[in-house]
Amino acid sequence: MVLIHICLPSEPIAAVTASLQMGGVLSSIDTSPPKHVLEIWVILLVILATVVVMTTLLAGPAMALILYRVQTSPGRQQNC
Repeated sequence: MVLIHICLPSEPIAAVTASLQMGGVLSSIDTSPPKHVLEIWVILLVILATVVVMTTLLAGPAMALILYRVQTSPGRQQNC
């Protein structure tokens, strides 16, 4: 059960805090570590896929240009 205590101007803040600590909301807060939204392996898989995609996007055009220049270079003429 969650108790909501409204602090009126006539009540001092210390009294409200003391009443919450003695058995109110603050004593029933769960202090367990947070659960992950996704499993660890899914997070690692997403990071790995991102690295692979970004590397491909960065290196792909450069490799295509290098292969094109090697194919069309004057030193590589095929006589057929």
